[in-house]
Amino acid sequence: APVQLLQVRRADNRWKYEVCPEGAQALERHGQRRIAVVAVCGLYRTGKSFLLNLLLERVQKGLPQFQVASTSRACTEGLWLWGSTDPDDENSPLLAFLDCEGFGSTESDRTRDAQLMTLCALLSSVLVLNTKGTLSENVFNSLALTCRFAEHIEQKGQEASRPALLWVLRDFVLELRDGAGHPMTADEYLEQALHASPLSGNDARGQAAKEVRQSLLQFFNHRNCTT
Repeated sequence: APVQLLQVRRADNRWKYEVCPEGAQALERHGQRRIAVVAVCGLYRTGKSFLLNLLLERVQKGLPQFQVASTSRACTEGLWLWGSTDPDDENSPLLAFLDCEGFGSTESDRTRDAQLMTLCALLSSVLVLNTKGTLSENVFNSLALTCRFAEHIEQKGQEASRPALLWVLRDFVLELRDGAGHPMTADEYLEQALHASPLSGNDARGQAAKEVRQSLLQFFNHRNCTT
């Protein structure tokens, strides 16, 4: 079953992050095996944990799953880990999936959300950003402070170690076409949205959406989208 890797608690008006012994032991059991990390992040109540359960075929096989719920509280707290290896290849890397606490929950704040997002970006080989619907101004505004992590962890010469970004658009029902009415791919749709000028203009919301776009473009060299 998945185990908790990181616990977050408030102490002295600051967020404290503690590695959970059970999660650490789960990683230590693999010794010097190479590891590839896939972290799934996004707003709470958007189905991140359910997506992971599907990717790992936990639902299909009736196996223990990442916790899911339908309340106003985030059912994932901190970071949870599930590791998978190829039993037929002892030299294969450990594929570690991280389920990140949803952003914007009633029990969190933007500082905690941004710190968790930054940590996932630092740990992962692929960062999956899970949102619902289209890439609208509301989506970019909701991620405004959460995605301003590039300015804190930018290091020259470390570009090759940055994760790839996979943006998953859930409940997406629109037909993808460009301004001329020609069909476009999900990747092209993502690039168009990231390079677009904010609809809100120069007000605070427009500036926040612009900063999210710039942060994602600057930090992620490899970007893909799926619906």
